[in-house]
Amino acid sequence: MLGKRTNVVVLHPSPVLNAGVRALLADECDVRAGDFARVPESADVVIADHEQALALMHAMATGLPARCLVVSARLNGRMVREAMEAGAHGYVTAECAGPELNRAVQSVNLGQRYLCSGASACLANSFGLDPLTRRELQVLELLGAGLGNKSIALRLDIALGTVKAHVRTVLDKLCVSSRTQAVIEARRRGLLGDDDELTTTAAAAR
Repeated sequence: MLGKRTNVVVLHPSPVLNAGVRALLADECDVRAGDFARVPESADVVIADHEQALALMHAMATGLPARCLVVSARLNGRMVREAMEAGAHGYVTAECAGPELNRAVQSVNLGQRYLCSGASACLANSFGLDPLTRRELQVLELLGAGLGNKSIALRLDIALGTVKAHVRTVLDKLCVSSRTQAVIEARRRGLLGDDDELTTTAAAAR
């Protein structure tokens, strides 16, 4: 007798990715498109993008039984770590092949964690340094947004000398010698978001 097929609901906001994911899973799972506002309790696995997954984790804390697999077109260590810490069971890139997507779904359905090779590498890289403090991260984000020391001091309402000290510490912790290298290395490790996120950060830090 055949075992029960995994019930998968795809909430991905991209119509192309939504249709592609459903097509790749159709042979081995009972899969359908869903509505974030009405995730059925019969769902075993819910597939969402990064932002929806974080919102879903909050909803799942109230009792939804489904486990969450993130399928994301963007990938960095910060995003992977954020989703997994929030409660997602898996994280794969939108470029993953059908067999790996099916393995991810089945692993998540069994309560196991699943990261594709790219997500695993990003996550590992994001932990390979001395942790930055909250203030150091704020300074780093403003560096990434293109602000100079004086502007950072004004935005964070701290002394210029304090900014310079934070910048030196950030460079030391990232093992780099320049502000540009710090931003590149921080992005590689997943400590910084994309340019839109950094622009928002710079505008908010007033």
